[in-house]
Amino acid sequence: MRIQLQTHSAELAALPVDFSIEIIAERGIGHTTKTVVPDQAQDSWIAFHSHLLANGKYTIKWSAANSGGHLKIRVRNLGDVAANVKQQLVSDQVPLFLTGPCDSAIYRYDNDEIVPWYDRHDCHERLDALVKSGNVPADLEAPFRQFLDEGWFEIENHLDTKLIDQLTSAMGHAAAVGDSGFTPGSSQRLQRMHIKYDSFWDVTTYPKTQQLIDTLMQVPSTVCQVIGFINGTQQAPHQDAIHLSVFPRGFMCGAWLALEDIQPDSGELMIYPGSHRWQPVMMADAGIPKVHNSQWSTFARTVEARWRELAESSGVEPIIYRPKRGSLLIWHERLMHGGSRRLNKDLTRKSCVTHHFAQGSIIYYDSTGLPGKVIERDEKKRLLSRKTVRQLISDLRRGG
Repeated sequence: MRIQLQTHSAELAALPVDFSIEIIAERGIGHTTKTVVPDQAQDSWIAFHSHLLANGKYTIKWSAANSGGHLKIRVRNLGDVAANVKQQLVSDQVPLFLTGPCDSAIYRYDNDEIVPWYDRHDCHERLDALVKSGNVPADLEAPFRQFLDEGWFEIENHLDTKLIDQLTSAMGHAAAVGDSGFTPGSSQRLQRMHIKYDSFWDVTTYPKTQQLIDTLMQVPSTVCQVIGFINGTQQAPHQDAIHLSVFPRGFMCGAWLALEDIQPDSGELMIYPGSHRWQPVMMADAGIPKVHNSQWSTFARTVEARWRELAESSGVEPIIYRPKRGSLLIWHERLMHGGSRRLNKDLTRKSCVTHHFAQGSIIYYDSTGLPGKVIERDEKKRLLSRKTVRQLISDLRRGG
């Protein structure tokens, strides 16, 4: 859990200040202090491993210079994944507080007993047992077996036609008004679309996708983000694990939805089958600092170069993915994938993607060193409440 220090004062925002937090239950549990500069958002936070706390209510007391306050939180780390994480953190003596960058080196990833069933050496036998017990429906056995062997699978006719139309309309509006800095013809992603458009919120809660991923993971999952794409990204082959990082490893997957029939030369998705069995490239492996202020040049020279070497030396021929409208692609967090070149700039590649983490896992972003965040189920309710209040104030001012 991350506690971020912010200020509305432009003068104070640029000044270093000692930022302290204390976790209190019936008594003080622990406290720490970190010198931060509030307007440097990438570093002006303190995080703590909530898995090391018992489930229940806590008060977070904070102070910075002459300011201070408190907030109430509830810790609810439930299920086997959370229990395994807690046990591993305690065993490895991982500290409660985290004041430096999140990094894969903090966690021990060599315990095969806590990884998901599909990442174990006997995964095919485990799938046999899951099908026999009814925990995996018979119609999902073949797609799941492909996931074991290749790291991805497709479900056709997955997305409701009405929702596809709503998503396409929302992206058209977002492009027209320049959301996320989008310019016509660009490969720019449309970020955090669920905040503004109901259809993208509905994608994050789409029952068929949620049920499918929960069945794959065999634990409940939650969505981290949703991104819209009008055109192909042309992104170089990469693994998601360094950007959307999780402990234990394996408990994240991507869900890519085709909003139109994907045409040749549109910048189609490329998939390297079986690459989910390759070791992930992480920042500690590359020996480079975290990415700050969107400066990715060092990352490109090292991490992206290593990915390119892995892909070229593997001998694996990438699959060019051209799904039909409404199809769903699920991929493993370590699957090497990317965007092919947009040879025909008149063609779009309308799609959206959500990223899903197992509940009870630790979520962070290894490339930037930031703690992770999921889309809370009541987030829309809070946003609508603020919108309603603003509308009421506006009505009152107009005498309505």
